[in-house]
Amino acid sequence: MHTVKIEISQQAFDKVMYLLKSLPKNDVKIVGEQSSSMESHADITAFANHSASLVEDWKDSGEDEIWT
Repeated sequence: MHTVKIEISQQAFDKVMYLLKSLPKNDVKIVGEQSSSMESHADITAFANHSASLVEDWKDSGEDEIWT
């Protein structure tokens, strides 16, 4: 198998995806789709992937007592 990464307009994207999805499943595996709007939120994704263990307040066991 080979992997290809391309940047295309939304109009071309729809056509390319239609073509790829029409090919036999054992010949083409679509492993990911990413739009430019997703790229613009990279800072949000980075924050979401950040480890909660780095937030000092969350390490305090007294914080959990509120919820029990």
